Amino acid sequence: MRSYRKLIIVEFKHGYFPEAILPQGEISIEATPETKIIFDRYRLLLKVKAGILEVIQECEKDEKGIEAVIQIDSPLIFNFIISQSNKNFFNFTQIKYPQMRKEIMFFSNFRNNKIAQNGTLSIKETVSDIDIQGIEIMKADKSKSTSGVIGFLELHTDKFVNKAVETEEAFKYNVSFSERKVYVQYNISEKFNPTKNLQILDEQKNISFKELKTKEQGTEVRLISDKKISLLLIPTDKFKLISANGNKNYTKTLYEKLPVPTIKDIIKHQELENEYIALANVYI
Repeated sequence: MRSYRKLIIVEFKHGYFPEAILPQGEISIEATPETKIIFDRYRLLLKVKAGILEVIQECEKDEKGIEAVIQIDSPLIFNFIISQSNKNFFNFTQIKYPQMRKEIMFFSNFRNNKIAQNGTLSIKETVSDIDIQGIEIMKADKSKSTSGVIGFLELHTDKFVNKAVETEEAFKYNVSFSERKVYVQYNISEKFNPTKNLQILDEQKNISFKELKTKEQGTEVRLISDKKISLLLIPTDKFKLISANGNKNYTKTLYEKLPVPTIKDIIKHQELENEYIALANVYI
């Protein structure tokens, strides 16, 4: 009887999303033409769904057990192109902005001169823009641009994958993307008389804000975080804006909960070299 068994499962996770689950429509995964040929030769199937890649093998099952239609009896390498489907993927993913169009992330299960049979596939290295042109050649549709390519996944395999058929338990890996971390700055504008001693308090007491002095005199106050803050789809930070108004024994709450900047608010900072910030304008 014809049957199918999962050989390899790769889960893609991202800290930006709730529970780090990468939803449908954020990335696309495509096998290179060479890998598609290997899949056909060994009767393998590729299944891609929300945040999960599965390599499935065609098998025969009878009263004696289950066996692959074509056994993998030699080392193989499966290569996959990872592209961004969401144009904002780089904005909420922790990768250096200056290199994001010239380098892509490279993941592999081959490390320390051996094949890892499970675990996290860390970013092994970045691939230069020269190598991206080589990846472009490997893509099935050569009319596509590499501008959307964000990563290259390399899976080495050997006879060990046959155990997945025998034990009916796939080898599992995960690829984790980190959420972007940036300084958060609030530009606070006052309509009338300047309010003294503006302060931002972090409910969780992890972040402090300091004032950025400006040469221009006016009613705007700029407060920037002392640490980089994770930008999340559903923010967990809670910042309160208060004023001591010249009296340390008396404070007034101006904003019980300040709006937390999102990926749409990221800009290059004019004074902090090579730094990007998430900027929010607040009016009181």
